[in-house]
Amino acid sequence: MHTNLIISFIYLLCNLAVSISWYYGRDEPDRWSVGEIWPLPQHVKYGKRNRTVSPGMISFEFGERKDCDILLMNGKNYLQKWMFPFPVHAKKGGINYVVTVNVTESCPSGFPQHGDSEEYKLRVSIDGASITSQTVWGAVRAMESFSQLIFYDQKKSKYKVRTVEIHDYPRFPIRGIMIDTSRHYISTNVIKRQLDIMAMNKMNVLHWHLVDTESFPYVSPAFPQLSKIDIMAMNKMNVLHWHLVDTESFPYVSTVFPQLSKIGAYSPNHVYTPDTVRDILQFARIRGIRVIPEFDLPGHTGSWRGQPGLLTECFDEKLKPTYPNLFDPSKEDNFQFLSKFFTEVVNTFPEEFLHLGGDEVDQFIEECWERNEKIQKFMEQKSFGNNTTLLENYFFDKLMNVVDNLPSKRKAIFWQEVFDNNKPKKGSIFHVWKGSTHEDIMNEVDLITSKGFNAIVSACWYLNYIKYGADWKDEIAGSAPSNSRYYYCDPTAFNGTEVQKALVLGGIAAMWGEFVDSTNIESRLWPRASAVAERLWSPEERTLEVSGMKAHISNCVII
Repeated sequence: MHTNLIISFIYLLCNLAVSISWYYGRDEPDRWSVGEIWPLPQHVKYGKRNRTVSPGMISFEFGERKDCDILLMNGKNYLQKWMFPFPVHAKKGGINYVVTVNVTESCPSGFPQHGDSEEYKLRVSIDGASITSQTVWGAVRAMESFSQLIFYDQKKSKYKVRTVEIHDYPRFPIRGIMIDTSRHYISTNVIKRQLDIMAMNKMNVLHWHLVDTESFPYVSPAFPQLSKIDIMAMNKMNVLHWHLVDTESFPYVSTVFPQLSKIGAYSPNHVYTPDTVRDILQFARIRGIRVIPEFDLPGHTGSWRGQPGLLTECFDEKLKPTYPNLFDPSKEDNFQFLSKFFTEVVNTFPEEFLHLGGDEVDQFIEECWERNEKIQKFMEQKSFGNNTTLLENYFFDKLMNVVDNLPSKRKAIFWQEVFDNNKPKKGSIFHVWKGSTHEDIMNEVDLITSKGFNAIVSACWYLNYIKYGADWKDEIAGSAPSNSRYYYCDPTAFNGTEVQKALVLGGIAAMWGEFVDSTNIESRLWPRASAVAERLWSPEERTLEVSGMKAHISNCVII
């Protein structure tokens, strides 16, 4: 079936669904808006007139940037895939509506980086449209806004474009989604589709939690055993940013250490090879999306067992061996391994941020460090006594030494425990994920920024928690699982100075994978993540004006 026909069918279903479900406390259909921009722009003035348009009559002209692959690919995608989801009978007349795109800076051959401007101006009139931006990335955001101005007039069976003047830019530099490909493998096509929808919501960061306890699907040709199929890992799959690896699996294929994914992945088919990763990175680049990989250390490392001696032997209260899930910091060879491994990672991922985890180490300390005689002797040699926090500090000092000596400079991101429990190194970024109330979350952000560190917030936006209804607009109340608060959570809603609030980089909506896979990730993410996107893009004082129906309409468009 042709792609446009599929899109048309889904579009019609969405319109039908909206038309029969309006009575659940929502605005009446004749009050619904058409051709509105999502997220809400910083400055927008809609015109009173609309222009009839049809497929084949619109073109983008890129002027001096006519050879820019980023602009050309986006122009093609919007004209052929997104602006006109189903065919209409249009008069033949050729192109007579031109969108001129003027970009000041040259077309980047590389990838978007932190701090790149996404600001743009868009003017749409009856006669044509113009986009002005400093960077290509701003132009990409403007093209998305233009596509959202095109709507279908069902009474007249025609497409129309709404006239408008916009000056827009994001409130926060980090507006992201975290996916977890360790607990359940997520196919490349599904990841790409989420990148498409992220671009529609002007989100710019994919946090890829690649590996965890359950599997190691990242393939390293030099260490193939790391992703080799492991039956025990497969049986643990349901016991349980790119969050690439975790205890469950290691799906990342490392060219230097291929054994990691050979032993740590669920199967040889459930891995991400270097070519697959590069394909996803390029797909994200065209859409102005950065990809931050996460390799969680020193805990959640059960799937790293493909590297001999990397993990500490662990024991239960009867001193019987248990599942190893904690890095062994007593061996210098293990830090040399990390140096080689992360050298390969930074050569694969061009992103300047590198997420190194650091969460929930306390869950594994008793079995793996306190009951391990070799670790206890090492602690005595280092004069740590029985204080495992000092051993943690030792590990993080050594890890940061590895990062500081990588061939390409990287800024480390850690989960908040490294700030709370350890000796944080200057320049680290801390990722807030804990807090049973909004006050708890904001107190943590306040504390982190008061010490001069940057913060990223995810605690408000655990989208793997689900409930019935339009939970994206629930007000703040109750405990974390029942507290959706997606729209009402502001990352800077704490009593700090303006200097502190400037240290908040934004937020990332998390979709953990214990019960999420390729079949349900999209329905759980959207439109709920659209509320997060608007909170992080739009002006603080205006975002509470959103209506639930606006999110419904947005969802029908992005589907």
